[in-house]
Amino acid sequence: MELTGFVLEGLLSNSAIWGDYDNNGTLNLFIVGDNYSTNYSWLYNNNGNNTITKITNPILIMV
Repeated sequence: MELTGFVLEGLLSNSAIWGDYDNNGTLNLFIVGDNYSTNYSWLYNNNGNNTITKITNPILIMV
């Protein structure tokens, strides 16, 4: 999958990882970052058709 036009404006440091959080065989995107005053995290679901959708209320379980 190629992401074009994807900008992380306003972040001074960030990191991203691809993983299959929902176990459906497609890679999803998780991004974290900060601007020295606020921490941010975003989860994007891979729709399987070369598009992603931002998950607005993820339920994440720490293991």
